[in-house]
Amino acid sequence: MKKTFAAAVIFTMAAASALAQVPPPAPESPLTHFHDDGLLVRAQNEITRMHRHELDLLVDALATCHVTGLEQDEAVRRQCDRASARYRLAYASVRAIDKVFSALGLVTQITRLKGTLPPVGSPQRAQVVKDIERQVYLYGQLQRAISARNHELAR
Repeated sequence: MKKTFAAAVIFTMAAASALAQVPPPAPESPLTHFHDDGLLVRAQNEITRMHRHELDLLVDALATCHVTGLEQDEAVRRQCDRASARYRLAYASVRAIDKVFSALGLVTQITRLKGTLPPVGSPQRAQVVKDIERQVYLYGQLQRAISARNHELAR
């Protein structure tokens, strides 16, 4: 019993030490892009200048991934992969909208891979909830920009 407890303490200390040494995300990493409000504003501005075809592909990719991104069924998730690939093949470059779109995809995958929510009150659960709230916020902001652009193009 004492050996098991000692092993557990050593393992916990080693894990905590390893986690403490994990560097913060690089400035140009998708995880940084996920939380960058300035990048989001630039992405919204880029949307206001999109042509109809590009906007339609972006809408298809965002809508498909928003609906299927957290799905555990791989066949369903492939719909998002196809819609994303169509957009990226046609228009993706190093613009703000492309960085935000990639960051959304990455964080959605991370959230899905975590599976069920960790226990209530745990720091892991708080992070998953924060990530999901940010995803909803980003989709909402992009939706507003896309909707405004669609109204402009319809005139």
